[in-house]
Amino acid sequence: MSRSEDRSEVADRGDRTRPTGGPVFWVGVVVGWAVIAIGIKGLLDDSVATNPRAVGRLFIQTALLHDLVLAPLVCGVGLLLARFLRPPLRAIVGGGLIASTIVSLYAFPFVRGYGRSPTMPSALPLNYGRGLLIILAVIWTVVAVLALWARRSVRSTT
Repeated sequence: MSRSEDRSEVADRGDRTRPTGGPVFWVGVVVGWAVIAIGIKGLLDDSVATNPRAVGRLFIQTALLHDLVLAPLVCGVGLLLARFLRPPLRAIVGGGLIASTIVSLYAFPFVRGYGRSPTMPSALPLNYGRGLLIILAVIWTVVAVLALWARRSVRSTT
């Protein structure tokens, strides 16, 4: 059997075993839209406290920020990684970038001090900027160790 026959056979099997739009997909769609509807209803029911116009503006701004800034930036970094790093390092550095981004996005409101109040000193009492730097240092130390290990294992196999 030739390679092309193997591929078509696998593709046929894949088509039969993985139908598009199965029951799990449709249950997820129904549950997802129900949650969205409940959120919108809650937003509109208490419009004095939630300010739907400001929420809508924020939603549009974040969508534009994602589509016009973040997505092209991530694609550009991915292209640079693909061009300048070999496969074992590409995955390691990419994982470090993903972990760093997630941690930084999570820590952003704490570092900025959103919610800090002089009348309540127990709200956000720590130095979150220093904590973020420590976590990023740990992430990139692990990346460096893994990169050295991958480089050593590539050398030993050649």
